[in-house]
Amino acid sequence: MNWIKPIVITLFAGMIVMNGYQVYRIAFVRHEADFVACLAGAEDFRNGTNPYLPTAVPPYNTLENYRPYIYPLFFAWLWIPFTFLPPIVASFAWYILSVAMMFYALALCAKLVGLTTQKEKWLIFGIIGLLFVSVFQWVLMFGHEDLFILLLLLLSAKYLLKNQSRSGWFLGAAISGKLMPIVVLPMLLKSWKAMALCLVSILLFCIVIPYLFAGDAIFRFYDYWFHNTLTGEMSKGDESTHSFALAGAVAQCLGLLRPTFVLKLACGLLLVSFPMILLFKQRMLPALFLSFMLIPLTSTRSEPNHLTMLVPAIMLIASVLLKRAMKWRGKEIMLTTRQTAIGWALLILVQMMILWGYNATVPLDTVGMLIVFGLVFMVGIQTKRLEIA
Repeated sequence: MNWIKPIVITLFAGMIVMNGYQVYRIAFVRHEADFVACLAGAEDFRNGTNPYLPTAVPPYNTLENYRPYIYPLFFAWLWIPFTFLPPIVASFAWYILSVAMMFYALALCAKLVGLTTQKEKWLIFGIIGLLFVSVFQWVLMFGHEDLFILLLLLLSAKYLLKNQSRSGWFLGAAISGKLMPIVVLPMLLKSWKAMALCLVSILLFCIVIPYLFAGDAIFRFYDYWFHNTLTGEMSKGDESTHSFALAGAVAQCLGLLRPTFVLKLACGLLLVSFPMILLFKQRMLPALFLSFMLIPLTSTRSEPNHLTMLVPAIMLIASVLLKRAMKWRGKEIMLTTRQTAIGWALLILVQMMILWGYNATVPLDTVGMLIVFGLVFMVGIQTKRLEIA
């Protein structure tokens, strides 16, 4: 199996070089990167103006290609150091950091699911690299923050599995960054210290530190954000045919242009019940991975970069196939070569449904995610509590 390592290295090296070129084309030439939108928001915030207002901030954007800053103020102050660099240098600095976070997140996730040998690590790196190559490309070339959020969530999972309250800091930072990880918050219900630290960190990152920069102006900024950006997304969001959220898929089947609030609420409560069942059965790891999947499955705006949150779930399923062993009705079953081959074929098929089913007449992307959701739940029900070293 000595051939695995050079093939995986070649795969990622090619990905990094190609995406680096795309960063140059998009961030420097066309100014369409998400990171550039954060740079413009940070530049506004540094100058004391509202980062949510549609204003041109040369050289980051123009009104013709304006991409709004839509996140809480956490990124607005965290990105300030990047504003002192030339835009292309800042973009590549973030690109390098994102690549490092990708490898760190993959290594941490492999450890969480019990893949600890060098052979297993290289295999899972290659498998996830191939299955998510288009998602990683989208995240890296547009400078999205999803790898950063994924790493924060995995660090939160690592410490929560150890019953350490510091997990709250990492989940709080993830929620402060993109808000949608708030669907993971119920996973802290059995650790009041972690819950308290999570809420304190949100207050610190989104209110206290921004207040030190801009004073009372942050309340005007948030008022605009709530009444224009946030409520607009919640009330409108994607059309059903452009959504891989469960509510969007159901609305599409019902012939609705967009899911109603009641439909969104019902779908959200249904989905969150599954990780909650695992939580109270002490199946923390699969419960956390299911809650990560709620981010795209309950999102009001579906974009390819959100599929990054599926990496832990897919890796958990892949770890079962790599070990060729699974629990069923309390007994360990060893998979035959034929069963393992069928499992890999089905996993690849489901991943293709998720990646290629977007905007289709039949919402195959959502169906694929629900299959993965169900498989992780099944693994969680049959697996004993995991202890992480």
